[in-house]
Amino acid sequence: MKLSKKNYSKKEKEAYEIAFKFKENKEYKEAIKEFKNIADKYGETSVALGMIATLEYYEFNNIEEAIFYAKKTIKISPKSEMASIVLAHCLFDLNLKEEMYKEIKRYVATGAEIKLYNTLFEENNLTINDFK
Repeated sequence: MKLSKKNYSKKEKEAYEIAFKFKENKEYKEAIKEFKNIADKYGETSVALGMIATLEYYEFNNIEEAIFYAKKTIKISPKSEMASIVLAHCLFDLNLKEEMYKEIKRYVATGAEIKLYNTLFEENNLTINDFK
């Protein structure tokens, strides 16, 4: 994954490389631990928090943790589609469909590029206009 435009220190870049290497090697618990260490040591970024949310949901189905980190990511970066879609999936799994639709509408309203949601829309015979 490419890091954002933030100026990362050499040590911080190395920490991200380690975290992403754990993820690539399917060592998800270690990846989460490393992303949490990055957030603690270098500050909470949408990359670190978003990866925690993503891994907690998709690899461990840990909905509560995924929601917690997805919301923190969205607070930092409202246009994070990955965090939004993780949150939407979690809300759906909890049968909180009204909240899920609100989250999708919130994201669409940001005007951010829509890539991941397109698949969700296609699978459910929806369009972006259903959320405007």
